[in-house]
Amino acid sequence: MADTEFSTFAQKMAVVFRGDETPAAFSQAMFAAIYLPNKDKDPVDETLSRTYRSYFYGERNITDLAKGIADSLDPENFAKEYTSANEATGAYLCEAFADVCPGISADNYPAKIADRFRKIITTAAVPQKRKRRSTAKTDDHKSTAKDRHGVFLVAEAGSICPNDGCSKSLYKKLDGHIKLIYDVAVIDPKMSDDDTENLIALCPNCCATYSAMRTAETLSRMKKIKRTLVQAYEARNAAGDQAIQDGVRLVIEKIPKLPKPANVDLNYDPVTVRQKIAVSNEMLYSKAQMHVNMYYPAVDDAFKDMSTEGRLRFSQFCFQVKDFYLGLQEQGYDQNKIYYELTKWLADATNENWSACEVVISYFIQKCEVFYAVAQ
Repeated sequence: MADTEFSTFAQKMAVVFRGDETPAAFSQAMFAAIYLPNKDKDPVDETLSRTYRSYFYGERNITDLAKGIADSLDPENFAKEYTSANEATGAYLCEAFADVCPGISADNYPAKIADRFRKIITTAAVPQKRKRRSTAKTDDHKSTAKDRHGVFLVAEAGSICPNDGCSKSLYKKLDGHIKLIYDVAVIDPKMSDDDTENLIALCPNCCATYSAMRTAETLSRMKKIKRTLVQAYEARNAAGDQAIQDGVRLVIEKIPKLPKPANVDLNYDPVTVRQKIAVSNEMLYSKAQMHVNMYYPAVDDAFKDMSTEGRLRFSQFCFQVKDFYLGLQEQGYDQNKIYYELTKWLADATNENWSACEVVISYFIQKCEVFYAVAQ
């Protein structure tokens, strides 16, 4: 989905104000700063974290939230909250918002930016006039859903039919051109037939079969498949926001070539790893334990060497790892899934050995950037 006005605004602000907040928390904080509650229920508090995340990345427009808060905005408070004494920050904001805030300067940028946010919210809260519909009848509403959301749903599915036992490609190449071959199924007919959370891209055969022979069992299974697709898509999205420094790739490249250390006690329990992986998750613990016992000192030295040589900004990479971890945790992933997605992120970004990437993630578990201490 293309960036929305809010996502563009939020991502510009995030450069200097986000700190270690997740995209969802940062987005919510900005709405909280400009909204002055005037009713028993606070729409800002009641909006889900995953919704704020989708706002930040432009996957969803802010219309629903905007309608609930547009009548009680406090731009002055927003300007107060998002003012910086740092001259470089002010200069960046003036440059970043020059195209949408005429006359912005170091003296007025907080008020200008606050007013820009106010306009984004009030504009989103007003329903847009719809184009006059053609009198020609369409086959059914499903075609409209396909026109509106089809490309996004195909991307969410990874261009492969996700139905059990299928995995057909949802496109083919003809005469040098890509042709999409798919249909959009409404998962639960009792819910919206124009909401991407209730729609799924399937191959034409699977779509027809599911739609015609839907049962309580197949509906439940399709909902589970959809949840898996959404989680995978969000993980890919989060990973795409994190550019990996070349120095990281060079560290990972070294790992398979490292000599096996002598006299390694594989029965030794690294304290941090033991504290941060649940006792019930023994397979993950055993893997991380082995990696830390065998490779932690060498990996630590490699990162330090790259930093000393100026080929790696290590503190920035630590922040990236933690930021991506927090994003995955926010989505409700368990430790195994987080470990897998972090490893996949490194492997995809560096094109290096998967096992070596696992070693690096285990290193960061021990180093305290990944996972919090759990009750044993």
